[in-house]
Amino acid sequence: MQDVVVQDGINEWEANVIAKSYFARFGPGCGAVYDVIDENMSWVGRTVVGYGAMPTEEPIRIDKHTGRVTWHADNPVITDPKKLW
Repeated sequence: MQDVVVQDGINEWEANVIAKSYFARFGPGCGAVYDVIDENMSWVGRTVVGYGAMPTEEPIRIDKHTGRVTWHADNPVITDPKKLW
C-alpha cells in the first residue's frame, strides 16, 4: 500500500493492490479477488469465497478518482485506501 498514490487517481496496478488488501482485511479468510477490470468510473474486482470458490453477489469496487472502496453491505466503506490497516 505504500506505493499507492491516491492524489493522482487510481491506476490498474494500484487498484489491484487495494482490492487484494481490502479482501485480506475484510474477506472471510477463504477465497480470492481476481484482477480488477475497468468499468468506467471504477475498477471492479470479482470475488469468490469458500472451498468451492463461490462467486459473491457484489464485487469489490474502487473509485478511480478518489480511491473509495466498497464491497457488500457487511463490510465497511473505506474512503481512504491508505487507511485499510
